[in-house]
Amino acid sequence: MVSNVQGNSKGGILLAFGNVVCNSKAMPSLPKTAVIGGGALLWLLISCYAVLQSLDANRQLTDTRKRLKKEQELRKMERTGRTKAERRLRLELKALIRGQTDGGVNLKPVARMQSPFKGRCGTPRQGLLAPNAKGQIKLEPGVCRTSLDQLDKFTHLWVIFLFDQNTNWTDALCSDSQRFTYTAKIAPPRLFGKRVGVFSTRSPHRPNPIGLSVVAIDSVDEEGGIIHVSGVDLTDGTPILDLKPYIPYDLVLDHQVPSWVMADDVPAWQLRIAPEAEIALSELAMERNSPFYSTYEDLVALLRDVLLQDVRSIHKGRGTTVKAGNGTKSGNEAPESFTCNIDDIAIEFVALKDAIHILRCFEECRDALDPEPADDAVVAAEATGTLQRKDKAVSKRAASTTSSCLE
Repeated sequence: MVSNVQGNSKGGILLAFGNVVCNSKAMPSLPKTAVIGGGALLWLLISCYAVLQSLDANRQLTDTRKRLKKEQELRKMERTGRTKAERRLRLELKALIRGQTDGGVNLKPVARMQSPFKGRCGTPRQGLLAPNAKGQIKLEPGVCRTSLDQLDKFTHLWVIFLFDQNTNWTDALCSDSQRFTYTAKIAPPRLFGKRVGVFSTRSPHRPNPIGLSVVAIDSVDEEGGIIHVSGVDLTDGTPILDLKPYIPYDLVLDHQVPSWVMADDVPAWQLRIAPEAEIALSELAMERNSPFYSTYEDLVALLRDVLLQDVRSIHKGRGTTVKAGNGTKSGNEAPESFTCNIDDIAIEFVALKDAIHILRCFEECRDALDPEPADDAVVAAEATGTLQRKDKAVSKRAASTTSSCLE
């Protein structure tokens, strides 16, 4: 009993008092009326205690509800503020992106093209017109090789690339002007000088020098990150921005084009090769071990696809042939020839009435074009002497061979 009374809680005090009142054996001397009065007082105390407990519980419940409501209001304000902040951040991000795209977009090449075409001159204008023009698309080191998974299930591929050899693009990069540097009207080869809008042509000289070409997939080396393709019309080293498989939905059956697009702008030529050029080509095909051809016949097939489409520009006489008294300095001299580079082989040819005639060919010395700084003078002198000797040795044979072809 003493321990119960010593507790400071209200419940302990009431319990101790109840034990004193109700334990008649412990207090036999008290009259019966006193015991009854003590019981009534006990119930009164218990009732007061219950009321106090109920009031305290209601007060705690009210406080809890107020705290909950306040927390809900705070959370609502936080969500509203966070939503506004996120919306404001999105708007600022869009404005930032818009500002960056206004000044240009940075794109990284995903691959590079390896092809036999070392420069613009000699590169086919349409790849599918040169099915024997083979090439390799090599992924950049940072591109995952598994990106090529299942690509071998397709037969053709869209190649999105950059015209990195455009002169107007390099001029634009060096300019501080915000305006585009390009020619708005282009003279396509099939219009022979007539000009149309650049967006009506496939000209490489565009506001953004981006090209689109379709190639045939020969094989896919996923482990090596190489796609072997054919029907290539890209120069060697062209940066490739993206690759997409060709699917049936890309074919539009009811398309229409202007008549000049399908017009024949070159004669129905045949390919002729001078005996000296034939020997040189045969030797080069065996010695070079090129990835683009393995035999002399493969090399000739490549030259046929490329040269019969006439690689000359309009200014160089595209579509024209040698006639009597035209393109010659005199009646006894060879007509004006044209030279292009295919897989580091200089091909000199002349366009006759019924044939493209290859006069001579030789391997060009690329080291002479880009020598080491210390050996600049030595390599240039050696290259000049070598080419002069070749020119003297072959010019006489070329002139006699061409004269016999014109007769």
